[in-house]
Parts: sequence; C-alpha cells; structure tokens
Amino acid sequence: MYLEVLRQTGSRVGDSGLPMTKPKDFDFEKYSRGQKLFQENVFSCTHAMLTSLVCGMSAENLIRPLVFTGQSDEPLKALRRYKRTFQYVGSWYFHDIFDEESVAYKSLRAVRRQHNSVRNAMNSSEGDISRLDNVSQYDMSLVQCGFIGVILMYPQECGIQCTEEDLECFVYLWYCIGYMLGITDENNICRGGYQNAWNICKEIETDILRPALHDPPDHFEPMARAFADGMNLMLHFPLLSLNSCIATSPFRVRESYFASRPTMSIADHLRVMFLHILVKLVRYIPPLRNHLNNALVGLINARE
Repeated sequence: MYLEVLRQTGSRVGDSGLPMTKPKDFDFEKYSRGQKLFQENVFSCTHAMLTSLVCGMSAENLIRPLVFTGQSDEPLKALRRYKRTFQYVGSWYFHDIFDEESVAYKSLRAVRRQHNSVRNAMNSSEGDISRLDNVSQYDMSLVQCGFIGVILMYPQECGIQCTEEDLECFVYLWYCIGYMLGITDENNICRGGYQNAWNICKEIETDILRPALHDPPDHFEPMARAFADGMNLMLHFPLLSLNSCIATSPFRVRESYFASRPTMSIADHLRVMFLHILVKLVRYIPPLRNHLNNALVGLINARE
C-alpha cells in the first residue's frame, strides 16, 4: 500500500528544486534529539547503515547509479567513495545542516549536486535527455529507508538503547535531511512520523529487499564484494565479507539470500559470531560503546 503511493508520485525527477532552507514549522528540539540518538550510538548506527547498504545493492534501481559512475567497483575505489560518503552523512548528525557555513550544509549541497549530475549523465547516455526516471523521487525514498530502516525497526538488534520518542525524533531529523536533499513531501518517507516511516520500511523490507536478494542483479555480488573488501583495507583485517554483511543485517533477509546459495564458509561463520557478540557488548558496556563511537567520530572529522 505505502510503496504503491510512493511509486505513483515517485517517477518525478529526484530533486524537488526547492531551496535548501528549514522546512515549515521546523522543530529544533526534535531535530537536536534526533542527532543525539546517532551521537550516542555511532557504532551501532554505522553498522546498521553498512549492512543496509549491502542489502540495498540488490535493488536494480539503486545499484544502477553505482555501476554507472564506476567509482566503487574495486576495493580501493569503494573504500574511497564510501569513506567520503560516511564523512558526509556523519557530519549531518554533528553539525547544523541549515547553517550555510557548516560542513553539514556544504556536504548536503555537494550530494544534491552529485545526484543531479549523475541523473543528467545517465539520462544523456541512454539517448534521451528528456527521461527523468534515473535517481527519481521513488529512488530517493528507498535511499532514505537504507539510512533509517534497520534503526527504526530493529534498534535492539543494532545495539541501540533508545525510546520510541527518540526514534520519533530521529525520523524527524531525517525528514529535515530528506527535505534538504530535494525529496518532496509526497516521497519523504519520514514526513508522517515514526509509525508511518516504520510501516513503509517494513514494506520495503518485505516487498523489495527479500525478492531482490533471492534473485539479485548481475552486478550485485561484485559490487558488494568490492565494498566489503574495501572496508577490510581500512581495517587491515578481513573482518567483513558479502555473506557476513547479509547474515548480520537486522533486516529479515538472510533466508532469502542464502536459499539458493552454498552454505557460508567457516570464516564467514566466525565473522558473524564475532559481529553479533560485538553488537551485544556495545549495547551493554558503555565504555566499549564510547570507545568505538569516538573512533568513528574521528573518522567522520578526518579530512584528507
């Protein structure tokens, strides 16, 4: 039901064209509290987003722009691209996205320009510059789910300690972020609050991710492996793999992906065991959570 509504309005170009200003009736308290949820759970939210990214690559309309740009099809290129993306997104949680002088505002503006550039290039390359269905409003709706879906639906499995009111504020923060990225209110999945966003994300999980991971597009596995191998370059240790990312994702998609594939290797089982234990320890041991949070904040603030 929710996805059908998004599809009906989502074929429009993925940028509303609206100026980058505060949305009407802006609520600073909810916005700040939404940022705080991430600030207190940087590691858990980051792990949720990374596993969501891998699962999301199975959706054809989401992986097409990644393949087209050619910026993440090899481990080193993937590391550079996703590290930069993480720094961009991370800044939205620690700085004022409405302050034109802040790193958060500048990164949002850069992302918006990049989306428009990729959209125009893809449409031109397909021989019809009048087409506007690449990086559409509907695609942007799915991207929002990638950043918030797991956190909303499975906070405990992510290692996050929060209340439903905290999640309501997190959704509001992402309404503001979506607005700044040019998502229309009709396609901003965070427009209707926490429960509405939860329902949409659940439908995306069930109706899009599960079928897509059962039969992913040809580019999925090489692109997802490039991502995992790229992260391992930064870690200097083979902690991640395509299989372990899917197996540790709180999205209920593991069975869909592995239904027609060989059993995971021993190394993958060890990776999954370690990551599950780590997430539980982070949830219940504040000093460990703070240590990992601070390490990732350092990465967000690093400038090459």
